Amino acid sequence: MWKYVHRADSRAKVVPAGTGRLYGSGRELGRFGIADPDSEGRYVEPLAAEFGSLESAGAELAGLLSPVELRSRAPCSNA
Repeated sequence: MWKYVHRADSRAKVVPAGTGRLYGSGRELGRFGIADPDSEGRYVEPLAAEFGSLESAGAELAGLLSPVELRSRAPCSNA
């Protein structure tokens, strides 16, 4: 889905937080170090291939964040 958003507005950014190692420190990660190799192959690699890099795709990887760090990066809401 993100590729369609980024194609429509190349200024758009997505900031995924977390890591595949949330589910165990010994988990194997793909070549990007984001998720397991299968998930990276299905989602991350095609995105990087289409746009030339994750950065060019508008992806800013936040990595593992504490709850406080995560809230500080989220847009404010008065709801």
